[in-house]
Amino acid sequence: MATDPLLERLTAQSWPKPIGDHPAPRPGQLWRATWDGVVALVVVLSSPTGRRIEVAAASPELTGDESAIEIETTNSMRVVVWLSISSDIMMFTLDHRIGDLSEDAIQMLRGPDHTRHKWGPILSVLDDRAVERARLQGELAVMHDAEWLSVSGPQPTDVRALVASRGLKASEIARALSTTAGSARRLLQGGRELAPGEADLLAPLLGALPSSAVDFDPQLVEALDLPRFRPAIDERAANRFSRNEVAARRDLATAVLGMAARHRSPGERNWQLLVDEALRAD
Repeated sequence: MATDPLLERLTAQSWPKPIGDHPAPRPGQLWRATWDGVVALVVVLSSPTGRRIEVAAASPELTGDESAIEIETTNSMRVVVWLSISSDIMMFTLDHRIGDLSEDAIQMLRGPDHTRHKWGPILSVLDDRAVERARLQGELAVMHDAEWLSVSGPQPTDVRALVASRGLKASEIARALSTTAGSARRLLQGGRELAPGEADLLAPLLGALPSSAVDFDPQLVEALDLPRFRPAIDERAANRFSRNEVAARRDLATAVLGMAARHRSPGERNWQLLVDEALRAD
């Protein structure tokens, strides 16, 4: 199993146990963020905006630049917040809350610049702090650029385009896949993705290896981005998708869409409730 360098550094500190829960993110919280094997420590600076949330980089290493502040959490953890290293990161990269900043620490973050004079500016790449700054910047860049809606790499032709070009009907797709007409229609309407093996079954009929893309409801996407679903999605990724969180999230989103299609009640959908139902059904 890969070693978590941030966890190693945190464990080395004489700290109380982190909180480790997954509440709604709000300003003044200290979080562990992670994506694609990269781990960061961040302080939330503002409330979420859509799928993004503004944070500043934090570190257990007691060093910083002229913008940095050494702060303490309510559970007696001390970290350095680098206010010169901030970004709007994707909210789904937030893994778990480590603690809350004390009221004094929050006031220090909001205070005037003259309160930040513990360390001087970094003027040379030979300064040891330049390495720490580069590491923190790199970690936040990963959290900023993270995405699970798109699949990287070259993609074969979309199944809907191939079916349309050949004038095929949903019933013909259903027969090729040995599935129901309703399932075939959802595939052609962007309501589900191709299941494993289905692309190979359709290739002879379509004359090419097809791909699929689901049009996920934006509110469903925002619901799945919430930190409270992260533990279950991580478990799903580990157990069923070789730790591929993108695949786990897309599969879960497709399952929720299918569940929503079976709910005929009028009005706006409660996507968080549907996500909970889909996870319980696993």
